[in-house]
Amino acid sequence: MSWDTIAYVCLACAALPAVQCLINSFVFLPPRGAEKPLPAVSVLIPARNEEANIAKLIDSLLSSKHDDFELIVGDDDSSDRTAEIVTQLAAGDSRVSLLPIEGKPAGWGGKMYACEQLAKNASHEYLLFLDADVVVTEDALGDMLAFLLQGKELGMISGIPKQITGSWLERLLIPLVYFILLGFLSIMRMRWFKTPAYAAACGQVIFCRRNAYFEIGGHEAIKSSVHDGLDLPRLMRRAGWRTDLCDISKLCSCRMYHNARETWNGLEKNAHRGIGSPMLIGFFTVLLLTGQVLPVLLLPFTELFSFYSWLALFVSVVISYAQRIYQVVAFGNCLAGAMLHPLGIVIFLAVQWTSLVRRLLGVKSTWKGRVIEA
Repeated sequence: MSWDTIAYVCLACAALPAVQCLINSFVFLPPRGAEKPLPAVSVLIPARNEEANIAKLIDSLLSSKHDDFELIVGDDDSSDRTAEIVTQLAAGDSRVSLLPIEGKPAGWGGKMYACEQLAKNASHEYLLFLDADVVVTEDALGDMLAFLLQGKELGMISGIPKQITGSWLERLLIPLVYFILLGFLSIMRMRWFKTPAYAAACGQVIFCRRNAYFEIGGHEAIKSSVHDGLDLPRLMRRAGWRTDLCDISKLCSCRMYHNARETWNGLEKNAHRGIGSPMLIGFFTVLLLTGQVLPVLLLPFTELFSFYSWLALFVSVVISYAQRIYQVVAFGNCLAGAMLHPLGIVIFLAVQWTSLVRRLLGVKSTWKGRVIEA
């Protein structure tokens, strides 16, 4: 293969996610608020050792413009002050309550069991599952509920909160969730078809119709999973419901991890259900390295290429960075991480391969003191 051919292959691999991101930018939009009164919501928060986060989330929810809701925090056998903090806040607002989650049965993931118990204790027809490290704005609850109510066949919606990052590994890796989502998922086809292949959600924020949730078996149907953001929408679609995504980066924020170790371990534990799966990892490794990393490495070697092939490399670099800059502006992603995009891709792929090798060797991951079986 000649150097000129390599340059054109790089351009093709870079153009694939760039074109998809451009199309998605016209349809992946913030939800609009409703003009009519909205129904009541059950806000369900699984929490395990979340004393640093839980008060911020509850306070933000209690400031919501849409105030017709109950807020149930499931204390998943915490060893810190999570339960105490929730109890104190519940004393000041009758909408808040604490549900102790104890005795997780064998075969269940901790979050899945907590979510299942929370749903069974919910009173209302609309269920909003929030991770405890999320914070919402006063418009979030009403705007997301209005989006869910758009159609009777829409059983579940989700979105990606604005991702707050601190350590360098967070800045390099966490914003790539937008790059992967918008570059490789057709949101238009997701809305046209109910095919499970187009299932996508962010487990930090999942909003469901109660009847749809229990029709598919709830979290019990995915009890050993660590990725409800993928498994729940798949079940919804198999059952004939539609699922959808909207831009909630102006409505919710989240700092998922707080240092490099947490970031690596957190992404690694979920990798096998996505790009890190044996069926996909080879394809995505070639595609991402060829389209996002190789053009930057080859660009200085002008003597190897004809003018037009060198121009193809240059365009490859420009459109890759254009995606990241767009995501910085649109979703508040970290600019420094975007500027180091090729390095982020290399480390991201290293996480995926590490996850695969560990699973092939039978090494199990742990998270929050629990062994992950799935």
